[in-house]
Amino acid sequence: MGTIQDDIKLIEQRKGQYIRLGGLGIMDGLKLQKSKRQFHQIMDYDAGTRSLIIRRYRARRHSYVPYHNQYQFYEIINKKEFLQLPEYCR
Repeated sequence: MGTIQDDIKLIEQRKGQYIRLGGLGIMDGLKLQKSKRQFHQIMDYDAGTRSLIIRRYRARRHSYVPYHNQYQFYEIINKKEFLQLPEYCR
C-alpha cells in the first residue's frame, strides 16, 4: 500500500467506502486499534484543487485532504467491515 497521492485513482474509484489515514506526525495512525471514529467516508475527489473530500463518522460537514497532505499512508475498508467496528477504542 502506498500513499494517498500515489493511489489517488484507486481511492477515487472507491467512493462510499471508508478510509483511515496514517498521519504525518510522530504517531502512526494505522498502528492504533480500529474504531469507527478513526475512519472517514470517501465522498469525492476534486481534480481542480487536487483535494480528497472525506466525511468523518457522525460529522455534519465534509473535510478536505489537500494535495500537500496526501503523502501519508492509508487503509480502506468496505461498509460491512465498518459496521462491525466498535464506536470507541478502549
